[in-house]
Formats: sequence, C-alpha cells, structure tokens
Amino acid sequence: MSEITMQKSDFADDTIALFTGAKQAHMGKYMFSSPHHPSDPVRGAEKFADVFNRCAHYYIPRDEQRLIMDMARNLPTYNSLIDLGCGTRDSVQNKAIPLLQAINASNYHPVDINHDYLKTACAVIKTHIPQIKANSIAADFFKSDLKQAFNSISNERALAVMLGGTAMNLTCSPHQGFPADDFIALITNCLRALPQDSDMVITYDSCTDAKKIHGSYNTKLQAAFATNLMQRIARDLAPYGTFDAKAWRYAPQIVKHDNCIIVAQNLIATKDMTFCIADTQMHITSGQPLTFNSSIKPSAELIKSILEEHGISTTRLENSAEQTVTWHGLKM
Repeated sequence: MSEITMQKSDFADDTIALFTGAKQAHMGKYMFSSPHHPSDPVRGAEKFADVFNRCAHYYIPRDEQRLIMDMARNLPTYNSLIDLGCGTRDSVQNKAIPLLQAINASNYHPVDINHDYLKTACAVIKTHIPQIKANSIAADFFKSDLKQAFNSISNERALAVMLGGTAMNLTCSPHQGFPADDFIALITNCLRALPQDSDMVITYDSCTDAKKIHGSYNTKLQAAFATNLMQRIARDLAPYGTFDAKAWRYAPQIVKHDNCIIVAQNLIATKDMTFCIADTQMHITSGQPLTFNSSIKPSAELIKSILEEHGISTTRLENSAEQTVTWHGLKM
C-alpha cells in the first residue's frame, strides 16, 4: 500500500469515526489541506493563513512572535534548527528565520505533514538566507518513526522548536481535561529522535482569559477555516447520498478545567443528511454538533509538572508580556 493510499485510508477511517461519534476532536491534522486545481474549494492551509495573518482577534501569532524575538537574544549556538510543524510562509519568515539567525545555524530542517508547507519553507530560506541549507522532512511527528526520519541529521547539534501551539494539537475529549498521556507520547517521540546534545522548545497558549480566548476563535475567518474540512471530505472521500459540504456552521465552545481551558471546536449540521463513506452508512440530523478538533490552553505549571513526572526537565520558562503565550525549553 502506498503512503498516499494509507493517508487516504486514515482520513476515511477518522472521518467515519467523527460522523458516527466513535471519536471526537481528532481531525486537526487534516485541516491544512491544499487545492488540486485553481477552482478547487479545498483550501484549508490558505484559510488558516488568513486566520494567522488577518484575524485581529487571534492574538497568538503576534504575541508569540514578540516572545520569540525576546528569547532569541539569549540563545546559544546550534548547528541546525528543526522546525516541527513549520506552517505557513509567514511563520517561517517571522519565527524560523529570527531563530536561525540567533543560533547561527548552518542547516534548517522544516518538518510537516503538508508538502506545500515544506516546499514553501525551503523556498523562503533560499530567498532570504541562501547561505543556510534547507532540507525538508515529510513526517507526521505525532506518530511517525522520527528517529528514522531524522537519520540524515544525526550528527548535527540542533535546536528543535514546536511553535504556534502545535504541541497542543492533541486529540482529547474537551470535557475530560488535559490529555497528559498523548502529550508525553508526542514530546518523547520528538526528544528521542533528536541528535545528541540537542534541545527542544515548545510554545503554547496559556491564556486564562476565557472571554479573550472565545473571541479569538469565534470569528468569520476561523469559521471559514473550520468548515473547509467538509469540502475536503467531499473531494477526497466522495460520500454518496445527501452529504452537503456547505450545510455546516462553526460553533466554538469554552470548557474550563482547574489547570487548563479547552476550546471545543464544533461543526453543526444545518440540515438532515444520510450518506455513505466506503461501506459505512451515516445519518446526521440538523443541529447535531460534531467536535472535530480541540484547542488546549494549559497552565505552564501543569506542563512543567507533567514533564518532570516523566524525567523531562524544564530548562527555561517564560511568558509573553501579554500573559498569553509560554516559551518552554525542555530536555530529556
């Protein structure tokens, strides 16, 4: 079975699980889609770029960028920067490049599941800092064998960064609280794959202002990004029956816990639908919510304690001036 076929099979299985209620909040990695032709409405990556660049209420990018610039002033030298989830062109320009320059790196390794992101990341580096060698790695670092994927960079002392809250793109039931096991599995998978004597940094939203958080997700641009998932389902899985990719509305919900806030990201059907994907028949009723993703806002103290319980030390912990984004250095 080819890698593309396996990815499509995983997408079908996860989509069926979403519609049947077998799983929830597990579709995040499928959101960053790309069009196949100019008139293709499947544009998840583009829609997210709109959120990232144009949404005034989405505070994470600007707060994080300022925090990164502050932290970059005191970073040691590394041979390489490993960018776990490189993301959009603007992410590379505004976050990766300042870090590359700060650590005086010779190599840049963007890692992402989206091949367009990887291609763009390498092009940005070639244009702006051509003296740095860019080598992309296509991998799903939530489950791939990263040790094997990173084999070509095993001799490079690296700083690995997981920015933009990627470390919190975890599958969890919003009402069950922070998914500590999945978080540790992700972090240890990355740490064990790094070259010897390397370090890792994650950034995440640790905001405690529920009103501010809800305002950053309850926007037209966030809705356009969320509902585009249904366009991808229509294109790639071709449901037959009365499935309507346009008959969904976006409704984020704030769920508070003692040590974190979780945004349940829901898509709600606006009409009844009966359809099949593969051999599975599903019926969706109007008004039925599906939690396709969750966005987790943990306290830094919670993350530090979970890491320490598993033998991972915190090397540096800093919050943005706005008390929203946390820079968390760690080492195994």
